[in-house]
Amino acid sequence: MSRYGTVLGGTANAITAVIQSENADDMIPLIIAAVTPLLVGVVDPVATSLTLTGAGDGHMFFLELEGAASVNVDGGARITGAQFFVAATAEALQAQLASMQFNQPIFDVQIAGASKGQRVMAMVLFGTVQPPLECSCTVVWRPDGGGDETTWAGVMRHVAANKGPITIYMPQPSPTVPSAASIVYLIGSGPAISPAEVFDMKGARLVSPLGPHDNIICQIRQTATLHNLAGISGGLRLQASKLPGAPPAFTFASETPGAAMTFTVEDGAELRNEGGADVMILVPPTTEMAEFYLVFNQLGTAFASGDYPVVGAGPQSILNVTVLSGGLSLDTIQPRNWLGGAPDAVVNWIHDGTMAFPQDPSFWSNTGNPANYFPNLLSTINNQPTGCVGGTGPSANRPKFQDGGNPGFGCMYFDTDLLGGSNTGIPIWFTGALGSGWVDATGTVVV
Repeated sequence: MSRYGTVLGGTANAITAVIQSENADDMIPLIIAAVTPLLVGVVDPVATSLTLTGAGDGHMFFLELEGAASVNVDGGARITGAQFFVAATAEALQAQLASMQFNQPIFDVQIAGASKGQRVMAMVLFGTVQPPLECSCTVVWRPDGGGDETTWAGVMRHVAANKGPITIYMPQPSPTVPSAASIVYLIGSGPAISPAEVFDMKGARLVSPLGPHDNIICQIRQTATLHNLAGISGGLRLQASKLPGAPPAFTFASETPGAAMTFTVEDGAELRNEGGADVMILVPPTTEMAEFYLVFNQLGTAFASGDYPVVGAGPQSILNVTVLSGGLSLDTIQPRNWLGGAPDAVVNWIHDGTMAFPQDPSFWSNTGNPANYFPNLLSTINNQPTGCVGGTGPSANRPKFQDGGNPGFGCMYFDTDLLGGSNTGIPIWFTGALGSGWVDATGTVVV
């Protein structure tokens, strides 16, 4: 048996066939007849293993083939030709082969004899073998040819070949004036909404050099779904513009049933929904996932340019929006309408004190969405600071402890519903005093 590569993604992606014959002259026609129907619709097929054996009481020989589309193979052989020979003994067959001259590069020779027969067969294969990928923690994706891979299909070969998460580094800048026609990085086939393509990211991350988040633009096309992508980082905008009926942009599932999952947007990256059909991330109910953590860190942000939010807290779900080090907003109101939530969902805002909650009650309203879609943030909202600074916003968003109870003693909050002098809003502190538990700078309890 000779193995030239490994089929990625399991047996579902493999093409297999078994050919048997007594005669060398019959092998090529039989191979063509067996394999041709299997290759319909397969782009760039390569062989991963061929095995020539002899068996039976007579002179029967068997050839077992395995292969797949090159995008689903780590390594693999591109066969340009083959020849078969039969002789009475292996020595005679080897002498025959040694005396011959071939005008094509040979990458494999196999000799097999029938177990009880008096003949042996040789198979000579012509072509080239692509060595397996060297597993690396990072693959550089540059469509201009300046990296390890130029296409998303090539990138996914690295993702599939590695046993753990990798970093996909995307350093090629987009044109100065971005447009739909000038987007450099494209994920999936598109532009039709089918057939669906699910890419198992295995916890990989998309990373670009630091800079403005419109420096490098990556488009998730209509057919594509990224499964278990861990996050995005750097001067990168990852966007989707899904049409009605298109598969989702993201899906998540933990290896441990019911465990929590995390997606991170950091170092200036932006998650952007340009579409009019779906959210990019739909948080599943707690029956499928305990809770989902969406982390914005170091100026990472989200933006919805149309009527549909970027993230939706689905029915009976728990979404933890974690905002750290100036993520999403830095003492300023976050982008409008990037988040929607079902009435029976819970959204916990976990932050380091830089969170600003909107004063306008219509901030989360989005009348352009279908009535059955949860276009507004209708969920239960909990302000859960990680320290003693609770951010700013209306009285309804005063801080709570992470179990839903009162915040820690001395927790401060700038309440924009309270009047202070000529300005709207005053700082208040939680002391546990009778009444609301909150007092102003004079120690007076505030409602």
